[in-house]
Amino acid sequence: MKFSHLPLFLLTLVAVATPALAQDQEQVAGSTILVQIGDFIITDYNLAKASERVSYMRPEVDERDISALAMRELVHRALFISAAGAMELPLDMIDHTTKVHIEGEIQRYGSHDLFIEAKFGELYIDNLADYHDFVYHDLVRSQVLSIVTGRAPTSNNSKRIIVEPSPSEIRRAYIENEKYRQTEAVIKWDILRFFPSRGQQGDAADRATQAISDFEAGKISLIEFQKLANSRRSFSFDQGNLSQKITDFVTNASVNDTLLLHSAASTVSQVILVTENSPAVDADFNTAQLLIRKDLMNEARSKAIEEFIAQTASEVDIWATDEYPGVKDLISIIVGRNIPANNPAEL
Repeated sequence: MKFSHLPLFLLTLVAVATPALAQDQEQVAGSTILVQIGDFIITDYNLAKASERVSYMRPEVDERDISALAMRELVHRALFISAAGAMELPLDMIDHTTKVHIEGEIQRYGSHDLFIEAKFGELYIDNLADYHDFVYHDLVRSQVLSIVTGRAPTSNNSKRIIVEPSPSEIRRAYIENEKYRQTEAVIKWDILRFFPSRGQQGDAADRATQAISDFEAGKISLIEFQKLANSRRSFSFDQGNLSQKITDFVTNASVNDTLLLHSAASTVSQVILVTENSPAVDADFNTAQLLIRKDLMNEARSKAIEEFIAQTASEVDIWATDEYPGVKDLISIIVGRNIPANNPAEL
């Protein structure tokens, strides 16, 4: 889903709420409730936190899309919790699994502080409660989707039938879609994150700049350059919501070109490293059919998930505030139905 910069009002909302991020949950008792889905409440504080995390985790995304993507993540989280209850999934067991995972991670890192330091760099999460929520909701989502897409057995009606594409469907897709007759240009890049941590000299910007300089001078290899970063994520050009700055860079860059992203307001520096830039080439049917099959299966799974989310949203009470124009419209787009709005609520 691409929002086409529709909810620009959210940028102002997030900017106003962001100062609350330095406070504990108890200190934000006056947060405005934006959305309620069943018993799940989304406040301006929740949205600000989620938006900052999206901004950190996905620096390639246009800043005008960040708050909408964050809201979609929160809404889907609520809908999956609602669905899990309807499916009678063992939520207590999932919670126990989450706690065991956290205990194991703390032991692996050696201490609570080192664990939190690592998770902040990796996930922009700086406390155990938020990390617990992240893992717990991710496990719930995975179990729900495993049932919806037929990867897990179920006796309820949540499962969607996803069938393999037939040979005729694959052949028709090859004939009707030029993209299968000619492979698309492939552009891939890494986002290397450098952040201050114990045992490393200099701030993140200095270390990132030095790493780029050494790499460009041939003093270190590609692998050595990637290992100098505290974390690494790989991307490809077919992912939507790219910022114009990233789009302009990756479409004109050569392999091993770099772009340093650093904000004076952040202690973290991020480097875009182009790892592949291959031109389009002609593809025969034998070469294309595996890709076609994969695409058709992914489309079927995505459609099944979208239908399930829409069904779940139709079966749960959803409320949205009128205080911020556009909230109701955005939630309606996310869940696929009109949402009634009322007067704003206070926690």
